[in-house]
Amino acid sequence: MPFKKSLLALSILVASAAAAHLPGPARARAAQPQGVGQVETVKITGQGINPETVMLRRKIPVRLTFLRETADTCATEIRVEELGINVALPLNQPVSVELTPERSGKFGFGCGTGKFRGVIVVR
Repeated sequence: MPFKKSLLALSILVASAAAAHLPGPARARAAQPQGVGQVETVKITGQGINPETVMLRRKIPVRLTFLRETADTCATEIRVEELGINVALPLNQPVSVELTPERSGKFGFGCGTGKFRGVIVVR
């Protein structure tokens, strides 16, 4: 049994070392936590929402993080009504939501007033 544990530890170490040498996007995928297949970040700036379109895959768990970088906006919350998301956005504090999109489609999101808008596209 100790041999199996050592082999497992060695496998994890080798996989971690290999992931460190992957190109940018591949490294990000390799570093994602187990149980989350997609990780996306949406920033709210003085110019608006970036990116305005978030592409996701259906039936694959996602961690969607929102970050409000400016106090000069009404976007103190984000709503994605069709996906049941309504979260407050404190200034300069990332807020993450985890979900698994079950159906394909386009789902609008934005601030409470509707001034800042984006879309989540699930395929």
